[in-house]
Amino acid sequence: MTLISRMVLLANRNGHELHVITEGWIARPVSVRLRQTNDFDCGVWVLAGIAAMLRGYHVTGFAETDMPTIRNYIANLVCTLPEL
Repeated sequence: MTLISRMVLLANRNGHELHVITEGWIARPVSVRLRQTNDFDCGVWVLAGIAAMLRGYHVTGFAETDMPTIRNYIANLVCTLPEL
């Protein structure tokens, strides 16, 4: 909750206005079907879910076979962040 709130605040402050309600959230699973069978992609799934939500979607639509591509995409985004 804190991470999402801060990401929305930073995006809004930097000219990327997001219309996301950041209060009164309740965490719920987006799927009751098993989507991950390994023990190392959980963080990638979480980041993909956050990215989908910030872009206005409710679910990602990704499959486990997409995770290497998503991991690479997220790594490239991080590498393009300006230094502080």
